[in-house]
Amino acid sequence: MTVVLDTNVLISALIHPGSARSLVYRLVEANVNIAISDYIIRETETVLKRSKFHRRQILDELWKELKSALIIVTAENGELPKSLRDPKDHPVILTAQKANADYLITGDNDLLVLKKHLHTKIITINKYQKLLATSAFGRT
Repeated sequence: MTVVLDTNVLISALIHPGSARSLVYRLVEANVNIAISDYIIRETETVLKRSKFHRRQILDELWKELKSALIIVTAENGELPKSLRDPKDHPVILTAQKANADYLITGDNDLLVLKKHLHTKIITINKYQKLLATSAFGRT
């Protein structure tokens, strides 16, 4: 199984304990392939540099540790859904496509309204956690 984590999920996992962080730990422990792209890396690092994040060293260490568990794909050309509302989401959709992801986990409503792109299901953290809880995969 391969999942793509959108920038908002990564930032949430890094800055505070909660559902995003517990999801990332669970994915890593279960050896799920977590894919991101150079675009998502750049976007995450740009957000982490904002002055509101005071614990730079801790964030940098967490980010470095998390990146070591990720598969990095190049999100370039590919098929985009015609109904994609925000052009800034193109690289995220292409990341899921290039990674051949089963799921794209996001909190971005512009992506969530799509529900699916090609074979990738687009869902929230909570919906993915419920899926894990009810599947044989979630009990391993």
